[in-house]
Amino acid sequence: MTEIPSYKSVMEQLSKIDYAEYVEYAHQMQDLDGNINNRYIHGKFTRYISQTVQEFVEKDTGNAYDILCLSVPPQHSKSTTITETLPSWILGMNPDARIFLIAYNLDLAKRFLRRNRDKVELYGKDVFGVEVGDINNAEEMTIKDHQGSIKSAGITGGITGYPADFFIIDDPIKNRQEAESEATRNMIFQEWFGSIKSRLGVGAKVIIIQTRWHKEDLIGRIVETEPTAIYINFPIECEDETDELGRFKGETLFPEIKKDRKWWDSFKQSYLTKEGSRSLNSLYYGRPSNDEGGIFERKWFTDNMYQGTVKVNYTVIEVDATFKDTSKSDFVAIQVWGKRNQDYYLIEKVKRRMGFIDTVRAITEIANKYSNYNELGVEDKANGSAIIDVLKRKFRAVVPIVPYGSKEARASAVSPLIEAGNVHLKEEHYSVIDEAVDFPNSDHDDEVDAMTQALDRLRNVVANDRFIKDPDILDYDDEVENILGYGV
Repeated sequence: MTEIPSYKSVMEQLSKIDYAEYVEYAHQMQDLDGNINNRYIHGKFTRYISQTVQEFVEKDTGNAYDILCLSVPPQHSKSTTITETLPSWILGMNPDARIFLIAYNLDLAKRFLRRNRDKVELYGKDVFGVEVGDINNAEEMTIKDHQGSIKSAGITGGITGYPADFFIIDDPIKNRQEAESEATRNMIFQEWFGSIKSRLGVGAKVIIIQTRWHKEDLIGRIVETEPTAIYINFPIECEDETDELGRFKGETLFPEIKKDRKWWDSFKQSYLTKEGSRSLNSLYYGRPSNDEGGIFERKWFTDNMYQGTVKVNYTVIEVDATFKDTSKSDFVAIQVWGKRNQDYYLIEKVKRRMGFIDTVRAITEIANKYSNYNELGVEDKANGSAIIDVLKRKFRAVVPIVPYGSKEARASAVSPLIEAGNVHLKEEHYSVIDEAVDFPNSDHDDEVDAMTQALDRLRNVVANDRFIKDPDILDYDDEVENILGYGV
């Protein structure tokens, strides 16, 4: 009779070849005191990030070194899944590996080392055939009869004399105060250049996993300066139709631990202020931005936001299009703007990378939804000319927009409208605000281009209540909503 393998033996075998399975095994079996750790829950996100780091660790790229930068919101098991567990798995698979664990201070790095030591003591011998060696203290541990080791250090503690094959840097910045300090950011980056980078062995792997605080935090500077760096951002909710995790639009990152849509809608309320919006976007969406912009200031937008339904007297649809459907191309930005009296409202926006066909489809959906629009403007350059030809066959009032002057000049021309408090956006339009505040130094300016085009055209339009042909219709809110107003 064939003996049925036990759960323990099956998990031990799987743990050798699948890091995601090892994470589950290491957190659901007994700890050193005999207790079952049932607080850890594997979700779609933690499995994905486990598979991502395994592929990164195992792939031989031929580069001098490789860097993986992971941006994750707070309290989403990033340290438990990676920093407190991955080194023990690496040493099991390669007991001669030399690993450095780095955090914003030595005490936290020691904790990371201790959690890995526990796993080696619990599972190393049974799963991988390795044991803790003679050096076993708060800042270092070795592997018996092998060259492998884990060392811990604070990011500014001075990492000298020890070469390493793997560096895991977990949250090098402690808080907002440190993030806002240019001196601290420079010191951390100098540690990268002066200490950490000089310790990298041939083909070394560096994993930086953090919550984003500032555009020039360690991840921000690494991505800008290191050609082999891979950057993956995991926003708190899916903002496109779908993403690499298989989430659909609006789905949160870790619903398996009850951080679902209902939780997020409630949790984020305290951040929906001009003081909180910056932290919301950096910490939870991985989009750190400047507080004060070169042309636009954040408070010009956040002090004049609106909610609910808006009634407007003149509507334009603006399109800033690039039809290269690639991960590195610019985005297509489609915006619906309305004007009433001297106020301007962003009613709806679309921003995503799209090819030609998807762009035409997206514009068609918007134009049909807001069928009473007054103008449909498309920038008449490069790819815009092709889409204008297609749209003119389907829709009325398609207006080719010929940009004048530089992008900066066009932004400056409409900035008084925003500064005066006449331009109104909603909470969900945060990406427009972030891009505007960073402009002209933002990575993308598609939404700023669409916004400045729309405001430039609307500021010359008379859109007071007398603009409506039948003033009596103003007595009927439903009819006004139907004809001239759009609920968002």
